[in-house]
Amino acid sequence: MNRSTSMASSQSFKEQFVMTDDGLNLYVREYGADDPMTAEQLPLLCLAGLSRNSRDFHQLALQFSAHDSSPRRVIAIDYRGRGLSDRDPDSNRYQLPVEAHD
Repeated sequence: MNRSTSMASSQSFKEQFVMTDDGLNLYVREYGADDPMTAEQLPLLCLAGLSRNSRDFHQLALQFSAHDSSPRRVIAIDYRGRGLSDRDPDSNRYQLPVEAHD
């Protein structure tokens, strides 16, 4: 995946789009990215279920990224066709191996 230059800021998380190998833009929320203390901890990657998206993790991500003693960087991704990510025009690519590669 290649990072796209489209990026916006929010109070509690950064928003960005990451381009897949086949050209779709996937939406990513990143919490705690600017906090130097999060570099000391492993990041937490949040992957939603079949019909869910990154918004489902907002409260959890706020808690982990703002933890007093061990804040974590939290990354929540919208799979292709979900949330704010691009829809894939080829329905055959909505399958586990393709989404795992994303």
